[in-house]
Amino acid sequence: MRIARPLSVFAAFATLSFTGLSAATSPQSIAPAVLVAAAEEASTIDRKAIAELVAPSFVIVEMTLKQDRGESPNGRNGGTMFEQYIGDERPLELPGFLLDASTVVARDPEVPSRFVKSIRVRQGAAAVDATPKAWFTEDGGFLLSLAAPLPAAKPLQFLGETAKPEGPVASVRAQDAQGIWALTVGSPEDRFALEFQQQGSVPVQATQSDSVTVDDKGRVVAFALSSRRSESSSAVNDPRRWPSIDNKAMESMLKETAKRADSSILRTTLHFRSPRKTQGSRQMFESGPEVATELETMSILLADGSLLVLADLVNTTTARLETIDVVDASGTTHQASFVATLRDWGAFLAKPKGDAATSLSGGTALSTADIAAYRNRLMMASSVRVVGRARVSDPMHVRPGGFDVGWRSIRFPTGIVEPMSAYLFDQDGALAAFPIAKREQPGERSRWARSFGALTPASVIAEVLRSIGDATDPTNIPLSEEEESRTGWLGVLMQPLDPELARANGVAELTRDGEFGGLVTFVYPDSPAAKSGIEPGMILLSITTPRRQQPIEITLEEMDLGWPGVFPWERLDELPEEYYDQIPAPWPPIEDSLNRTLTELGIGSGYELELANNGTSAKKAFTVDLSPSHFNNAPKFEAQEMGLTVRDVTLEVRQYLNLTAEDPGVIVSKLEPGQRASVAGVRPFEIIESVDDVPVRTAEEFGKAIAGKKDLRFTVKRAQKERVVKVSLTSATPGDGDGDAESGDAEPGDEPVKPSSTPGG
Repeated sequence: MRIARPLSVFAAFATLSFTGLSAATSPQSIAPAVLVAAAEEASTIDRKAIAELVAPSFVIVEMTLKQDRGESPNGRNGGTMFEQYIGDERPLELPGFLLDASTVVARDPEVPSRFVKSIRVRQGAAAVDATPKAWFTEDGGFLLSLAAPLPAAKPLQFLGETAKPEGPVASVRAQDAQGIWALTVGSPEDRFALEFQQQGSVPVQATQSDSVTVDDKGRVVAFALSSRRSESSSAVNDPRRWPSIDNKAMESMLKETAKRADSSILRTTLHFRSPRKTQGSRQMFESGPEVATELETMSILLADGSLLVLADLVNTTTARLETIDVVDASGTTHQASFVATLRDWGAFLAKPKGDAATSLSGGTALSTADIAAYRNRLMMASSVRVVGRARVSDPMHVRPGGFDVGWRSIRFPTGIVEPMSAYLFDQDGALAAFPIAKREQPGERSRWARSFGALTPASVIAEVLRSIGDATDPTNIPLSEEEESRTGWLGVLMQPLDPELARANGVAELTRDGEFGGLVTFVYPDSPAAKSGIEPGMILLSITTPRRQQPIEITLEEMDLGWPGVFPWERLDELPEEYYDQIPAPWPPIEDSLNRTLTELGIGSGYELELANNGTSAKKAFTVDLSPSHFNNAPKFEAQEMGLTVRDVTLEVRQYLNLTAEDPGVIVSKLEPGQRASVAGVRPFEIIESVDDVPVRTAEEFGKAIAGKKDLRFTVKRAQKERVVKVSLTSATPGDGDGDAESGDAEPGDEPVKPSSTPGG
């Protein structure tokens, strides 16, 4: 059917006012709604006459929306977001048809009632108030009751239930044509469809939405609000006889849904240790956002009493997890303990502790039904979220209008209001869908923030929980502070490929002309790479692991290369002190993207590494080894009185600074601005070789060397240059105006030097 025509063609057809539907209607009284009988090929039916027969029954439903508690509805009508109607100060318009003097049928926009300010039904210049009367359970529409009759409106006439049309029939469809409502008359577009789903076939009637099929006398033969109608309603032409629930039943179902949500969707607070501070870290290059010390989220209390906590935590965040607080419907807080992280989904399992195991009740089952069976069907849901410190739950009705086929061919329901907080329940009270994120897999790198959760069929998660032993991630678990910064490693330094390097090394075809792969420039002695025979000049291509179907292509990020170019040692004295902790370390870090991927695979996990040598590729089997101490987790000593923290010199620091294992020294890892060490001239990344001419080789030795002393003499090495720095602990507090770190008396509040052997920080 061709309905897109130049304006001159449309003008040739009837333009009628809904106030009188008379050709004599004055231009001033013509309503925004325009009736158009679309020009098509010759037909046996008079299209203009059909339009004029149906027009008196056509109305516009105007739904004025509002904010509630500062929130706007999160959904759309066609291509327009609900909140845009509020901002534009205009109503959401829907096509409707008058069924009798006080009843109108229209498509259900599924706006939660708390966002609906008023509903009016308009025909021409006349408009009356309306209220919802009933909601269809199998088709996407509802019935409205009019507060008063519309003067010029005439109800639709229906062909008898057993009668058959004697002449030709036509399809009349209501459409919003660029702000002008139109009825287009064309050939019937009614088809039978047998849709095959995972659990069998479902007969439906396929047609145009917002349309009626009428005979040549304008009597309704078939009615359609959505493009897919169930068998039970498609067999009946009068919507008043479609399966539905009235206002009283809707209110009862919403109240019951609120109770279900209150007892099974619980506010949950996760408490974490403070994040480990990393010198010069650049968060935008981390593998996912870190949580500081607290996270508010939701958890689902399952029928077996366990908790599914909806939190997509990266390994380094879960490692810091300390306690889990779960708040029930009465406001009572319960403790829970971590059980296991789901490998593929952004959630983890927990179990209530102690008395909570018996006091937490009302868990929900997860539906195992195919979500596609709910298309267009009325479902109860609740929008549950945390606002500030309060759990907020608003029951509502929804209809899954369609599906996006996504990851692993999962059908994710679409057309749902409040999709990021909607928990859908089936008719038996089981949870049918809820928002949960797909977890990033080893080797996946999100440069920006992680994606939000998608409304996901509960049947998918139910299947995961049935085989939970194979569906958890043993590397994503809480760890002690000492274990938190453990890192897998291979033991190589690399530079990224480019087209020129790829062609020169004969791997252009293996790397998409240098799009991925790393050229080995250095191999750490006694590392897994060295023991397997990897040498400089080889090219690492990809990692194959059972965790992922596709190989993980090896790529390098900016932070993997260390400081770009030559580190400006000579300019450290010019840098303001407050920027010291923001300087990225000069050397390539052990915690690079390759080793982070290995860490995500799990210490002790097996994998295959594909590499190329002289243009020929091969695979080597490896087990993820734990790296030696590195700069960010090496043993440290905090000399609080002088504002100085030093660490053991680790292998990547020695390699970069060309130090041998016998060379003495500890490295400056942190300086407090304005404190004695900084004022005396100590700078980040310098090596303190000796204290009072006595060599120190570890942070522990450094702590012992300065213990009880008030005047200290450090031999400091910056790059290849040595100098002596004197730090006095008997001077006035730095920053009081004199700036002298080597003279004066100690302040009464000065703290003694305190040792610390805590890794990390």
